[in-house]
Amino acid sequence: MNKPGCFSSASVFSHDSEFCRKCEVFKPCSDASLDTLKRVRATVDVDTLIVKHQMARQRVDLMRLKSPPTASGVDAVAEKGKMLDNLLPEDREAIARITSTKTAAQALAMAARGDFVDTKARLQAGVNPLAGKKVGAGMSMTYDLLLAGGFTSAELVTHMRTRWDKSTAESQASIAVAILTAFQLVDYIDRRYVIAKGSE
Repeated sequence: MNKPGCFSSASVFSHDSEFCRKCEVFKPCSDASLDTLKRVRATVDVDTLIVKHQMARQRVDLMRLKSPPTASGVDAVAEKGKMLDNLLPEDREAIARITSTKTAAQALAMAARGDFVDTKARLQAGVNPLAGKKVGAGMSMTYDLLLAGGFTSAELVTHMRTRWDKSTAESQASIAVAILTAFQLVDYIDRRYVIAKGSE
């Protein structure tokens, strides 16, 4: 596979670009450009750029969800389709905004269990929506930090490290932020994620 000179360039790659979407290395470049952003995170505040990339990727995934599935994925799509049909429209829209398939699947399972019912109102009332539930440890830990005043990405990973190794903690933190962002449960203010204000 020939890679163009712009391959993995976070300043060039865009999910919104028709040119990028037509490129034969679109998917690997998408992943590589996100990795590039993560590598420079140590010296530059790229959290805002990463959120923008995630939102653009979510729009692309929404378009993909509307296209017919491949034959190999029919059963999985049919099962997810049944789950999607039973969701509230706002949950369905939020899941469509999630760019990672793994994260979208987790959000779908959470929504199917009813984990997002009145979540914003509960957070605004100072209640962890997953308190007492035996599922969603990463999200529950994230909600705890939100209720304590919010967090930066680094603070969330550090908090997750009390339970998991570094790699798993980073993955759990990334999943949690993507879900919170997609479901509009947080505002990003001064490099901190805080409970979103306003009505649901």
